[in-house]
Amino acid sequence: MDLPLRQQIRDALLRTTVPALHAFAEVIFEREGDRIACWGNLADYVLAHLDRDDDRIALWRALVDVGDCRPLLVFLDLNRNRPSVLRAALEDVAGLPLTIQRALVSMPEAEPQLEVALPLLSAGALELVTDADARARDRVLYESHMASLRAHRAAAPCSLSLDINFSEATEALTSGDLP
Repeated sequence: MDLPLRQQIRDALLRTTVPALHAFAEVIFEREGDRIACWGNLADYVLAHLDRDDDRIALWRALVDVGDCRPLLVFLDLNRNRPSVLRAALEDVAGLPLTIQRALVSMPEAEPQLEVALPLLSAGALELVTDADARARDRVLYESHMASLRAHRAAAPCSLSLDINFSEATEALTSGDLP
């Protein structure tokens, strides 16, 4: 996960009024020595600390605002056994990228509540509703992608310097006084 996406997610979490999401926002930049948390670590945090469906729905809405498909896929994977959270995701389906719509439709756990989303789905996602073979293929694809994302841990050395004083950096850039 790159620095701009980390910052976008953090900012979206801090815009909410949910204290649990404010705490999560701080974890996004947490380091383990020279390593920084990645998708798998962040997923573990959600599982361990966000017990309430309302908090998870607020997290979903914050991630939708960010718009990147990767955290949305990880989120769906974490919440496959939470019907009220999946229902909220299905209710928001009209504003989701096709990739996420198809991932939701391909999840067997979402199927009992799919009727909520039917009038909102794009044509590319609707085709999965009537084509069981295509839905099964998509399910394998998305489950593989979800597992791959969650496998990313704080295992790679982080070369990003997060100890940046942005006002000093801005001043240096605008004055031309670069080190």
